[in-house]
Amino acid sequence: MDLEKEIAYWRCHNKPVIFIAKTLNISCDEVRRIINSWKEETRDFIFSLKEQDLGFFNPDITGLLKSSDLSVEYARKILSNKFV
Repeated sequence: MDLEKEIAYWRCHNKPVIFIAKTLNISCDEVRRIINSWKEETRDFIFSLKEQDLGFFNPDITGLLKSSDLSVEYARKILSNKFV
């Protein structure tokens, strides 16, 4: 499994950075770097959703993650659905 996919899987299960780092045998800094890169890549998109005044919640997308390639394009496609 790809490293980013594994980190995303554990974050979707609300696991802390230190747990993920120990489980994947990588440094906490590496986990934080990847998570922060996701935040940077999606910041504008998330703020555009908030400007549209849509309800915002955190659905369980674990099943989608296992079958996705975790690309930015895929994330935009999924998040463009107001029910996701």
